[in-house]
Amino acid sequence: MIKIKRYIEYYYNFNDINVIKISNYYKFNYNNEEYLFMPLTRQPIEMMQIYKIINGNKNYDSIILNIKNEIITNINGRYFILIKKSNKNNTLYNMIYNSNIVFLNENSIDRIIKTNWCELWSKKIDYIEYQVINTDNNKILINESIWYYIGMAENAISYINDTLSANTKNHNLYISHRRITPVFFNNPLNLLVDYRSRDIAEYLKYVFIEKKYDYIDIEKKLYSLNLDEFLCRLIYGRMFYITFYFDSFDISINNVNNINNNDNLMRDILNRVDEYEDYINNIYLILNKIKKIPKIDWI
Repeated sequence: MIKIKRYIEYYYNFNDINVIKISNYYKFNYNNEEYLFMPLTRQPIEMMQIYKIINGNKNYDSIILNIKNEIITNINGRYFILIKKSNKNNTLYNMIYNSNIVFLNENSIDRIIKTNWCELWSKKIDYIEYQVINTDNNKILINESIWYYIGMAENAISYINDTLSANTKNHNLYISHRRITPVFFNNPLNLLVDYRSRDIAEYLKYVFIEKKYDYIDIEKKLYSLNLDEFLCRLIYGRMFYITFYFDSFDISINNVNNINNNDNLMRDILNRVDEYEDYINNIYLILNKIKKIPKIDWI
């Protein structure tokens, strides 16, 4: 901890900071501002593009340059970035639904029109199948559930492929988020660029897993967004790719920290399978009121 403290003070011109380790990152306060020193989890070119997009925008956490005027700091072969938390006190809902439109060229952040969700999802499913078949594991929760969730993901892939193939209109891209999480929502490492539907669908999954959903409120929010058929279909299709299950799978299969807490989360997910199917059906009914869209018949 002392070494990390000294590195941060040297590379960023801080004096006498009190550094706390939380999971795999470090946290400290300075001049009433909160800072996070985090390992790099994105490609350097992506971080440069993210920096250009959010620099000066107080809605997002800031990337702080080091004494070399660089985004990334190399400490003994490990790469970190320093992030200053935004003081903006937005609700999660407002942060999602008031995102700024971003017009980007084809070389911008990883998730653009030419990067097909379905291609990424298919690679993920191939990886999961390999892990399940070739890894000697005794994870009963995974072994009893994985093929159901792979089947759901395959429904998502087929539905989204059909939707993308039928689309004839150019849609704007937005600053979006890898995951909907209040703690790291506008952390630069969580940012990417995607269709507007990404954050909407992930928000709907988030309120489900947090048991905070209300259909009247959801309908009001969705109606306020002026969605067209393409976006309604993308939202519906994404609901079948059950992000929170696959995140829990990754934690379990890689034996990372807090495995007991993750087992509890996995059990909760599995106990709510029927509830989630009902949830998808109700989301479909709301979206279908906004624009008539095809339904996945089995559910």
